[in-house]
Amino acid sequence: MILNNEENELLVKILERDELNNAYKLRYKIFCEELAWLPKNKHQEEKDLYDGKAIHFGAFDKDNLIGYARIVLPKETFMIEENFKDLIEGSDFSKKNDMIEISRLGAAKEYRNSENFGRIDILLCKYIYFWSLENNMRYWLMVVRPEYLNSIKNILPCRQIGSIKYYQKNIGTTAAIIDLRAAESYLLKENPALYKWFSPK
Repeated sequence: MILNNEENELLVKILERDELNNAYKLRYKIFCEELAWLPKNKHQEEKDLYDGKAIHFGAFDKDNLIGYARIVLPKETFMIEENFKDLIEGSDFSKKNDMIEISRLGAAKEYRNSENFGRIDILLCKYIYFWSLENNMRYWLMVVRPEYLNSIKNILPCRQIGSIKYYQKNIGTTAAIIDLRAAESYLLKENPALYKWFSPK
C-alpha cells in the first residue's frame, strides 16, 4: 500500500528526517503561537522527547507543509502515560499491543477555512488508517478537546476515557479511544460512501 498518493491536489505522506524541521516550525505556529498551549522559544520550533521514536505524517500543498500528525508506537511510552496520566486516573484504560497514540494533529492557519475545514485532518487520518492496517494496529488513542471529540463522534464511534481536565482556563482536555474495527462496522452500515473512501484502493 502506498502512503504518498496525491488526493484532491494535496499530498499526504510519511515525513523524512530532513523534513522534520518544517514540521516542528508548523507545530510551533499552531501550538505555541496560535493556541498558546505550549511555551514559546527562541528557536521557533515545537518538539519533545516523543519525536525521536515517533512516525511523522505530513500533508502538502505542492511543496508547502500544511498539515501534520504523529503516532507513537505501543512499545514506546505514550504521552498519556507521562504528561497526561491524570486524565486516566481511576478509568478502565489499559494499553494494548495493537494501540497507537496520535498527537500534534493540526493544520496551518491559512488552510483552516470553509473550503479546507476538516479536510486536512481527515486526509491525515485516512493515511494513518492505511498505516494501521498495514501494521495490524486496531486502536487509536488521542488527547483532545471535548469539542473535537464531539466532532469525531458525529462521524464514527469514539469512546471518552477518564475525565476532563482544565490545564488552561476555559480549555478542556480529555482522552479518547477509537476502535478501528468498530468504526469500520459502523461506517459500512451508516455511511457506506465514507467507508468506501477510507478503504484502500
